[in-house]
Amino acid sequence: MTEMMMFEPLTGVYDLDAVAAAILAMPFTFRDPSDDKGPFLLCGNAEMTGACRRQLLGDPDAGYPHVAMAILKPERIMLSQVCEADSAAQAREFAEWLRSEYPSRILDGYGTDFTALCKDTLDPLYQD
Repeated sequence: MTEMMMFEPLTGVYDLDAVAAAILAMPFTFRDPSDDKGPFLLCGNAEMTGACRRQLLGDPDAGYPHVAMAILKPERIMLSQVCEADSAAQAREFAEWLRSEYPSRILDGYGTDFTALCKDTLDPLYQD
């Protein structure tokens, strides 16, 4: 699995309100409560969601928990997947939704372009 994925719209910019709404419609997701411009956390299960909220609210300077995170910018969406299995599965669900909704250039964390290879599925980025 690729630890970092980046999506860049082929035309225009992302509708960040629509993307944020799609993330928040998924279970076990929330935006960093200590930073209203911070990342969205895709926790994957109720236990991890509670633990992440407590950590971020209790000690926001301690860094982020090990869950998938989506950072939304109009010209780029970054998806960090240094996380546990449930969180990774949810991150993939979001990434597949994004790929299907918005024609995008798709890169890994090293800047390698996977757009042509991922035209129909993100499977190439999820192979071990």
